Amino acid sequence: MSYNLVEIIGKFKRGADVSIANIQYIQKDINKYKYKKLSRESFDEVLNYQNLYSTLPWCLKEIFKWNTEKIATTQNISGEDKVVQVIKVKNRIEGVWLNKNKSIEICKKNKNNIDLITALFDDFDYSDECLSVLNLLSNDGAAILYVPALEYKKIQRSLSKSDNFYVNAIFGSYDERDSENVTDQEYVLPESYKCLAIIITRIKTDLLYLWLEYSELDRDKYLDEDEDEDEWMANDLSSFFQNNLLLTNSVDIHKEVISANRVVVESKSFNDIEGFYIDTKINQEQGSASKFPEKNLSDICKIIANGPIAIMNFLKCIDDGVVDIDKWNSYIEKENNNKDREKGKESSALFELMTEADNAKNYIPEFSIKRTRQICIIEVYSDDFKPPYFRVLHPHEWSMGEFKFQSTEDNSLNISILILNPEIVTDNYLFTFLKSEIGKLSQKKALVNLDDYFTAWKKIKVLLPDINQQEIISSALDNANNLQHEISTLKDQLITNPEKSGEINKSLKDWLKRLDRLSLDEKILGWIKDGESDVLEFKETLSLDIEKRTKEKYIELSSLKTITGFLNSKGGVLLVGVSDDGACPGVFTEVEKFHKSNFDDFLKYFKNRIKARVGEEYYPYIEYQLVDINESKVLYVNCGKSEKPCYLDGKDFYVRT
Repeated sequence: MSYNLVEIIGKFKRGADVSIANIQYIQKDINKYKYKKLSRESFDEVLNYQNLYSTLPWCLKEIFKWNTEKIATTQNISGEDKVVQVIKVKNRIEGVWLNKNKSIEICKKNKNNIDLITALFDDFDYSDECLSVLNLLSNDGAAILYVPALEYKKIQRSLSKSDNFYVNAIFGSYDERDSENVTDQEYVLPESYKCLAIIITRIKTDLLYLWLEYSELDRDKYLDEDEDEDEWMANDLSSFFQNNLLLTNSVDIHKEVISANRVVVESKSFNDIEGFYIDTKINQEQGSASKFPEKNLSDICKIIANGPIAIMNFLKCIDDGVVDIDKWNSYIEKENNNKDREKGKESSALFELMTEADNAKNYIPEFSIKRTRQICIIEVYSDDFKPPYFRVLHPHEWSMGEFKFQSTEDNSLNISILILNPEIVTDNYLFTFLKSEIGKLSQKKALVNLDDYFTAWKKIKVLLPDINQQEIISSALDNANNLQHEISTLKDQLITNPEKSGEINKSLKDWLKRLDRLSLDEKILGWIKDGESDVLEFKETLSLDIEKRTKEKYIELSSLKTITGFLNSKGGVLLVGVSDDGACPGVFTEVEKFHKSNFDDFLKYFKNRIKARVGEEYYPYIEYQLVDINESKVLYVNCGKSEKPCYLDGKDFYVRT
């Protein structure tokens, strides 16, 4: 039974039973409605707004030089319906909605000389017989099939049974998948809901032409000054069929695809749109981690038990400090050997089994489970109208409940408990990997191109550094978690104990200082507060005599001596615009008086002084910039330790003591 959205809402309004089980069944109808609605919207986008429906036939006509004819048709132009002449492929079957019966009917009415077939598949109405219309294609003919992405695997499977037809190109509409806005990303159309335009011919190509986020062409990137968009695409597709296009670099594919650009890939690399997006994302994200060996999850752990009752019994054994792997099987054994069953009587074993099932619904692991290592629980959720997904949990994070129990009953959830091989992987590393971006992609990848989702966990790929590196990573993760907890506690205290905000702010700044994550202005304020040292010196001006209001060489010489001394010692920081007592008048007055309030000229002057008196060969050791401090500007000069002696004016040697 299924409902439209109004009927689904109506069930709640009528006061229907809203038990967890009923809500789960209604949720399935909601998922189905969502899938059908979003898929149809994607169809409308491709057919009506992205020009693919008119552009692709025109491109193929130009490539294969089919016979054409002029057809009178009515078009709405500037708000008025007008009869216009359009050029159409002469031997064509156009715009039919295919199902099994329709395909058989079309094959009976037509000969095998069709140059162009454009057809659409309705949701959930695909069968192998639908592709029988391809047999009507001429040797140079082509079919453009508009299909829901979920049906693509079925079509590919059907085509693999024959050597006569091949997928050469696939198009999809632009879905703003490259948006960097976090909120927008939540509403991007799922890949499996996309409508795909698939070009099929009798021409076998080892490569595949993909434009999965097709949009208006970037004229600067693709088109010559007077070139037409359709003309460019026709030429590009023609080059593809002539094997004149290069493969897209595998690392660049994902970025190019979501940026609305076309790519060329190996045909065998595209089995499913969701899997393709995942694979290309992994290639882009993996980075240096790709040098580590990779193992399937089934190679680093083995299954102990399936199902809530078995898992509950196993975890209860751990709670009790005893692990008896045969415990849960005894109930089934008793029931199988029970003679009372033949008399229609409920056996004690069955009663115990049902009691265990009821207990399993409400099982929550005891505290002792938190100390359990080398065990994980994996949940696999599968729904006809929603992409399947995993949840991998430590036993102390896992609980059962009515929802999960009902899901296992209707076969939309499978739960397994696994034991890890401690010589290959640590539990901390495994859980962290699976929660990382690469780990999530690996889980998604394991779920594509499989008919049995409940065993898909075996195919999850895990990057495995050696066990020592895993221990280091785990230790670092523990430290990161502890730090995160500490900072979270301080954040909470800002609200609950506002009178301690000054103390809390100092603690947070201390953390940032230790992590070297303070901004430069915050660091400078901290240094000023700490006062001068052998690696820190303050100068109120670069060359201005404060009392006389004149430029004095001896003041400038003092700063240059400090810089030279830092270079010849262990380095240090000079702050110009800071007085000895820690006040920050900045360099405004000096810049206004000697450089017409132009800060760029002031920096050029400083650079020229370094060049003339210290030497430009020391530029690599000297970093300088103006920094805003308390509404003033301070000249920050950071000096490294020079590898060779530095002499001021080529003759005077200074060091810091």
